[in-house]
Amino acid sequence: MISPLSILDSRTAKWLNRDTYWKSQGVQSELGRDDTITKLSFLHQNYNTSVFDPVLTETMYDWFTIQGDNIYDPFCGGSVRGIVAGKMGRSYTGIDVRQEQLDENIRQSTLLDLPLNYKTPYEKDTTDYDFIFTCPPYWNLEKYSNQEDDISNMKEDDFFCEYEKILTNAVSKLKPNRFMAIVVGDVRRRGDLKQPKGSYILLPHKTIEILSKLGVFLYNDLIYINRGGSPTQKNHFNTYRKISKIHQNVLVFNKGDWKKASKRINVI
Repeated sequence: MISPLSILDSRTAKWLNRDTYWKSQGVQSELGRDDTITKLSFLHQNYNTSVFDPVLTETMYDWFTIQGDNIYDPFCGGSVRGIVAGKMGRSYTGIDVRQEQLDENIRQSTLLDLPLNYKTPYEKDTTDYDFIFTCPPYWNLEKYSNQEDDISNMKEDDFFCEYEKILTNAVSKLKPNRFMAIVVGDVRRRGDLKQPKGSYILLPHKTIEILSKLGVFLYNDLIYINRGGSPTQKNHFNTYRKISKIHQNVLVFNKGDWKKASKRINVI
């Protein structure tokens, strides 16, 4: 549906029409989260918390998977990436630390008669996967819970330590000669003894660095353009000279031989 170019613009008519289609399919990814979670302007429209874009999900599955593939999502959050996978004939396993989110995702998948799989990080999983697709917490930009094992509650150093462990575990489950994609965006520090308030934590850069150490290398770097922007963007610029961010990075990695990884995927 979407042309394979490095700019993914969610504001186009084609994208908006496809978004309407997916909403008609019963995607309710905003459910399962507390309304007190910080409201963001990225990857969502008119919700109190971030909701992942189903058209971006569909595009990644269309480009880098085939029907019957097993998809692994170590930061599943809401239901959208699982529902789209099920509707497109892919198997999906989503991991989340919050049981209330897992319960809601399971409820939705049951209503839609989709055999999706949701687990906590502590359940054993020996499956080998064909594709990893995920969107990690942007450090503490959104607070998803008060749980100690929720990395959105951790200090910066602890966040990156746990983040590396989770990515390491995910990569170990990915079959050779396969792709993985991570949607990430940088976030500013709110105050730190080591780094000045307002500086970026370099989340995309550190994601690439971690995966490179694991032998998984950056293969495509795409820009996803959000719809809308912050209503306070003019004040932020005039007061702090902060540029309002209306894009995210979609980082596509390859594990193994990229030629073999590409050959198994259908021609679009």
